[in-house]
Amino acid sequence: MPASDRAELNASLARIAEPLRTQFAEALASSRDGLRALKHESRRKVREAADRVRSDDLRHEAREAFEAGDYARAAMLYESAGGDLRLAERKRLDIAGHRSDRG
Repeated sequence: MPASDRAELNASLARIAEPLRTQFAEALASSRDGLRALKHESRRKVREAADRVRSDDLRHEAREAFEAGDYARAAMLYESAGGDLRLAERKRLDIAGHRSDRG
């Protein structure tokens, strides 16, 4: 018998949904956990990508400042990168620090 009004439709959907809830509750719960984990992993990767972009931008800006002779700015930018500097960048930081002190 087809559902002819909203109440019958809701009752039919409730009858269909009940076995799904009881028989697939565990699968749905683990799927939710899996989706939650996937969402967290996705957010982590987005943050990492954004950090890499910021780091690349900072490195580029620091190198431009160094090459322009703005050693105080170059030193400040390289220092803000923390311990995440490549060997050449650490050398530029050292040189920039010495040259900005002589000012």
